[in-house]
Amino acid sequence: MKRLNFFLKIKLFSIKFIKNKQGSNAVEYAIISASIAAIILVIFKSESGNSIYDLLSSVFETIKSKIH
Repeated sequence: MKRLNFFLKIKLFSIKFIKNKQGSNAVEYAIISASIAAIILVIFKSESGNSIYDLLSSVFETIKSKIH
């Protein structure tokens, strides 16, 4: 009987977990933020010759030279 009760509790927990939409939103936001972080890493870890890297590099160098 205890074993049946245990499996019933697991089944009810699984149903509640699947119907819960808040967890899926958190996972979606985590995937989006990880994707954005990966894109940023690709841009800033690239070598020169990449148009976005060169553009951002020149913008930051201009700002740096005007500050000093």
